Formats: sequence, structure tokens, C-alpha cells
Amino acid sequence: MLNLLCKWSIDVNDKELKLISEMENDYFNLNSYSYEELCYFKNNENYNLVCLYQKNEFVGYAILFITESEIEIYKIATKKEHRNKGFGTYLINQIKLKYSKLKIFIEVNQNNNAYFFYLKNGFVKYKTRKNYYHDGSDAFLMLFNPIL
Repeated sequence: MLNLLCKWSIDVNDKELKLISEMENDYFNLNSYSYEELCYFKNNENYNLVCLYQKNEFVGYAILFITESEIEIYKIATKKEHRNKGFGTYLINQIKLKYSKLKIFIEVNQNNNAYFFYLKNGFVKYKTRKNYYHDGSDAFLMLFNPIL
């Protein structure tokens, strides 16, 4: 995996916001963020958008909420044709490096294979929200603690 680059909110441009918005609509349907919400995230210091490129190709992104003591990953996604190639792990590792002293949280549907991806990347399940989603499935709350 050569020539990977992460661009953070301060460097994210309008074209990239539109690319993220398209992926949101394609992959997250009813749970997608609108272009306007993405603009808000980009311009708010409590959020960070991360765009991942391989060479000059946009391959994925993450949306983060940041406080003084922790981060919540709102979304992380790679294009379908780039999945299972290490790009998601690269994004997670870049987030861990940039925020090396902060706990990182994420919520994942029990039926989502991403649960195993997060386990593989050092996250642990610390809580279950029963019947959290509209279909009755549970939400797993997961944590990466850099101190452990």
C-alpha cells in the first residue's frame, strides 16, 4: 500500500465534501449525513473529517467528533472496490496516531461485519444497547484505549 495520504478537515475542499456526501448516500442510506451537515463538521473545531487517498484517488473517509478527553468515530468508510485491502486499518491507525492520548469510541450494529474489523484493530466491546436499531438489532459500543 504505497502513496497513501490523509487530508484532515483544514485541507478538505468542496469537491471532497461532495465525494463524502455521495458515499454517505450510497452506503448509509437513511443514516447518511447531508452535504450541509458535512460542511458544518468541516467548519466546527469539535469535528474532523479525514479523506484518504491512494495516489490521487479518493478511497475513503472518516468523520470524527472530538472532545478534550475522547473521540467518537461517527463514520468510517472505504469505497467498495477498495475494501479488504487495508485502507480502513490505515485510516484507523492514522486516527490513533493523531490522537494518541485520547480514548476512541465507536458504535456498530451487531449484524455489521465491521464489528470484527474493530476488534482486529484493538477496540473492545464495553456495552450493548439492546434493540437499539429499528429492526430490533443491538448496538455494540466499542472502545480503543491507548493507555491499556
